[in-house]
Amino acid sequence: VSKIREGSFPLPARQFLNINIPSNKQEAEIKVTYAGYRHYVNDSHLHRNPRGEEFHWLGLHPLDFSSREGKTGMTDFDAIESGYISITPIMLDLSAYKSMKALEEWL
Repeated sequence: VSKIREGSFPLPARQFLNINIPSNKQEAEIKVTYAGYRHYVNDSHLHRNPRGEEFHWLGLHPLDFSSREGKTGMTDFDAIESGYISITPIMLDLSAYKSMKALEEWL
């Protein structure tokens, strides 16, 4: 943790570390993981924030998690479930590049 706080690991631009620590452990082994998939129930719940603005919340039901097909190693969910600290390097480009052409044609 002190190494991470020092900022000595040189992350490229637009990347950060997602760190998950299991709540039931004082000390745990660290695993470098990849992001697993979180499966949401196909509904949302309407709420209002303190300013009266409406928003929809996903994930109020028990959630399932799965690995990504073709990936080796441990997911962040697997690590936490096994009692490890999970550190996942995250990149902030969520564009669905494979869908862009189909969307252009559909429009």
